[in-house]
This record gives sequence, C-alpha cells and structure tokens, in this order.
Amino acid sequence: SEGRRLDGALRRYAWGLATAIAVVILWVSLTQGSLVAGSADASGYLNESRLWGRGTLHVEPRTVPVPFVYEMQPLAPLGFRPAPSGDRLVPTYPPGLPLAMAAFNRVAGHGAEFLVVPMAASVLGLLAFLLGREIGGPVAGLFASAMTAASPTVLFQSLQPMSDVPAAAGLTLAFVLLARPSMGAALGAAVAVIAACLTRPNLFAMVPLLGLAVLWWESTW
Repeated sequence: SEGRRLDGALRRYAWGLATAIAVVILWVSLTQGSLVAGSADASGYLNESRLWGRGTLHVEPRTVPVPFVYEMQPLAPLGFRPAPSGDRLVPTYPPGLPLAMAAFNRVAGHGAEFLVVPMAASVLGLLAFLLGREIGGPVAGLFASAMTAASPTVLFQSLQPMSDVPAAAGLTLAFVLLARPSMGAALGAAVAVIAACLTRPNLFAMVPLLGLAVLWWESTW
C-alpha cells in the first residue's frame, strides 16, 4: 500500500532527510539571524565573551567624581555588577556560551562568535533525530527533527546570540549518548551535561532525568 511504501522510503532516507533539515535550520539561522546585541542577555553574553578572549573577567570603569549611594552599581552595564572589592565590575551571566563564543572568535576571527548559536541549532535538529530514532525508530526520529525545526521557540532563539539553543543541544546530546552501551559514551554524556549546565545552571534540575534515562536504557544494553 501507499502507507507502507511511504514508511519504507522514510526509513530508507531518514538520515539524508534529517541532515537536510539540519542544513535548513543552519541556513535560516545564518541568513535571518541578528549580528548585534539586541537585548540584555545578548549584550551580557557578547561582552563576557570578549573578556574571556582577553584573559580577564574584570572591567575597571573610569573614575566618576560623584559619590553614588550604591557605589559602582550605576556604572554597571547589562550583565555586570560590582565585584566584592568594589573597585571593578564582573559579569553575572554563566560562562558556557561566552566561552564558546570566545573560542570561535579566537579560531575564526572577529564576528565568528555569532556562528555559535546557528551551529548549535543545526546540531539540535540532528540530535533530535538521533534521540527519536533511539526511542521509536528512524521515522520517529525524522518527525522529532522536523518538529524541532518548526518549533517557534527554537526558531526565535536561534536568530539571536542567546543561550537557550546551545543549552538544549548539550542536554539532548547527553540523552543521545546515554542510550549507547559504552563507558566512553557515558563519559561523553557527563561532559555534555556539564557544558549544558555551565550554559544554563538551572538545567541542574534535569540531572535526575538523566539518571532515569540510564535506568530505562540499561535493560536494552
């Protein structure tokens, strides 16, 4: 029947279709994304990444001969606050995304930091396919990838230098690796979830789900 033929075609070409979806996500993110700090979070991440690139997390503002009630707080830009010493400013945002941006900037030059989120969005689409394939087969993985690509949240957050998509990619990678019966994959999953938590610390609350995933897949190992 037509249904069986369609199912067979989807299974046969699942990898290629999932790769095509990932490429489309990357293309949309690169061509439609913002190359400026258009919000408080984006500004904080980009400024912190530049500090990581310089090898320091301290900003010493110019002396203002006006006594402030809140000391240096009025001089702090978005994403920064006075250090305990009171004579400099330090970033307040998690280091995961700024570190990745600084690494891209160091390797590929100025402006490369804006590649981090589009590439993470593309990888997230491919990881959704792999996770869905582990749970329900290649067709389920293909639909998971397509739904990820069509998600308004993923689309919106992949167009600006924000940490949501990179954190989601790291956590999804951890789940994918935990489905594989090897110590190396488990170690990779640990590294992935650490990177995700460094990007968004509230993801520490998801760690128990990783333990449940291990118990779920252990019988199939």
